[in-house]
Amino acid sequence: MEVEEISNFDLENITDWLNMAAGVEQVRIITERYDSSIYFCGSALAYSDEKSKLWSELCAELVTFNFIWGSLESLILKLVARKNKTSTTYLGREFLTANYKEPSIEGYLETYSILYKTLGKELSGKVLKNIENEHYAAKGLYLVSKLRNQFAHGSRLLPIPDDWSDGLIKEVDMIRMSSRIVLLTIQMLLISQYGSNRYIIEDPVLFDFDELEEPVSLDALIKNLHLQDYDVRISMK
Repeated sequence: MEVEEISNFDLENITDWLNMAAGVEQVRIITERYDSSIYFCGSALAYSDEKSKLWSELCAELVTFNFIWGSLESLILKLVARKNKTSTTYLGREFLTANYKEPSIEGYLETYSILYKTLGKELSGKVLKNIENEHYAAKGLYLVSKLRNQFAHGSRLLPIPDDWSDGLIKEVDMIRMSSRIVLLTIQMLLISQYGSNRYIIEDPVLFDFDELEEPVSLDALIKNLHLQDYDVRISMK
């Protein structure tokens, strides 16, 4: 698109982080790499093998999440000027509260509710109260930031295989849901900034939207792109 407010060059760092996230296929962790003692016990070796598989999957999700998070922070700082030492996530939540006037994007509240039921059990009453006071479009970002801080600061215990621990929280699923919430938050930020300006993508095929042949509204595209039948939904707009 060639419009004054939107430049591919200005958005390059934002899209590059998303391209990195989309390109992650595998991360391999070998927990027994420097622990030869496990080879003297069959059950210890089996346990380590299972833990390696789990941690490899966990790390792949964490790497993907961190790339998506990098895109989110870059976008927020493009939309909002930083104030003193205010956190980027706070700026994003503040921006959504002031500017997002649309119904919740499809799939957002459902994903948020699932993550909230799991992670909410671990959060303090004060944090839970703060979440309830957030704008509906900003709740997910606030919740995910709490989980992200636990991993970023090393305060969260890493999981172990289910067969060896009853009632284990599904960390991998939580990170995957967090990634989804952040992606949907990015979409809502874009809707807030560009959605109501009636921008048109004249030739969507040039943007790899092969299912779309006619010009489409940027607003409709952003609101539906994450859905499998987005081409049908957008064509009906």
